[in-house]
Amino acid sequence: MIPVLKNYDYSRRLKACSLPTLHYRRIRGDMIETYKTVTGIYDAEVTPKLYPAHSLVNRGNDHRLLKGRAKYDLRKFYFTNRIVNLWKSLPNKWSYLSH
Repeated sequence: MIPVLKNYDYSRRLKACSLPTLHYRRIRGDMIETYKTVTGIYDAEVTPKLYPAHSLVNRGNDHRLLKGRAKYDLRKFYFTNRIVNLWKSLPNKWSYLSH
């Protein structure tokens, strides 16, 4: 897209354009979609089911999600299993999720 940058490697092109990495953009997009699903912005009939973890001990985050068991890699890397660990690691200051 930018002819001057065509001979640069990936990291130099990102730095020159002030863009984040693809990995960061994917994680950010997943967290945005998770937030919209958990808060009910999306229709519950058509979104993947995210089940809250009903535990008395919620270290770090009051809005934990259950991670389903996966026998095969196809299910292991599905959205609902992929985002759970990262969602759990978010700080508890996201108290606005409770409404």
